[in-house]
Amino acid sequence: MIEPGITPDRAARAGWSGLLRVCALVLMVMTVLQMLLGRFAGPSLIVLDVLVVAGLMLLPRRPRAGAAVIGGSCLLNLLLHSGLLAYLLASPESGPVFAATSLNALASLTAVVAAFPVWSGAAARGVRAVLVAALTLAVVSVAASTTLWLTRAQDTARPGDIALVTDGAQVDRRSLEARTGQVSVLVRNDDALSPRAFDIDTLGVHLTVPPATTRRVTFTAPPGSYAFHDEITFTLATSGTLTVR
Repeated sequence: MIEPGITPDRAARAGWSGLLRVCALVLMVMTVLQMLLGRFAGPSLIVLDVLVVAGLMLLPRRPRAGAAVIGGSCLLNLLLHSGLLAYLLASPESGPVFAATSLNALASLTAVVAAFPVWSGAAARGVRAVLVAALTLAVVSVAASTTLWLTRAQDTARPGDIALVTDGAQVDRRSLEARTGQVSVLVRNDDALSPRAFDIDTLGVHLTVPPATTRRVTFTAPPGSYAFHDEITFTLATSGTLTVR
């Protein structure tokens, strides 16, 4: 029910502004959680949080400016981090990181939607429908990811496998060797919280390994040297070379 003296248009704009605040807060919490789980300090995520805080401070007195800063920051987050977001969202078995990443993306998208009516001053309806849709997607995402994480499968070693262990900070071997033809790499992720990856771009090999999980990837490789890396951490300590003879 709308309070006396408050028009429906004003109530609608207040609803969008409130939704924008909630999305901004959720986004900041998720970016901090992602950095804690991954044990890294992402400069772009830190800048994003600073911009969102600035937008929240502007919102009460200068709604248009605040909405522009928050909405623009969230749009940049989706665009600049689209590759990593897509990579992490492709591994729903990753549990906490998948949940944080999906809520990050969902909060950013919803904030962009909510920022427009606040910025334009339009008396747009539908704030409740957007809120319900966002909450539904959030609950389904977290529930599905948690279920898949708790029931994830483990691969076991087979003859001929090349074993590689990673904990996110480093890999145990930075030089791998294999014979030409079919190559199987068994990757064990000792990180209990965050997924890790094994990627060889030149061969189109991309494997995401959920936390505390062992997974195998099999591919065909002609003779040569191939650089491998972890698409998630992308550090020198988690990179190396596969030599096929």
